[in-house]
Amino acid sequence: MVKKKANIQEIINENRPIAFEEATAKADLRSKLAEIRKCDGVIGYILRKPNSALVDLNEPTRISEYAIFSSATGEMASKFCRALSLGDIKHVIVEGKHARMLLVNVGETRISVFTQKNTDVNNILNKLQEP
Repeated sequence: MVKKKANIQEIINENRPIAFEEATAKADLRSKLAEIRKCDGVIGYILRKPNSALVDLNEPTRISEYAIFSSATGEMASKFCRALSLGDIKHVIVEGKHARMLLVNVGETRISVFTQKNTDVNNILNKLQEP
């Protein structure tokens, strides 16, 4: 019995740093998005995880439109890449008449950043990819 308790304690101690690293990574990503949100030309963003989403947009009445656009773009890009055997999607840039959307996949997390057309989305992408 004593050995089992020691083993259980060792397993618990091994898991704590991993959970701490995941929590730190999530907080780091949110802080990066908060910085990006302050940049000129950024309309807002959607941070989508498997079980939740964080939305910060200039037009809160259009959240569903932005969310549907982001989701449909991600799904179609994935299907397109699978059909052509291109591998996993790292990021997608969609440019419209007045705006752009940068879609970035980070593990199971999907980040959509909406900007005005003249905003440099490559600069935003670099900020998101910084360690």
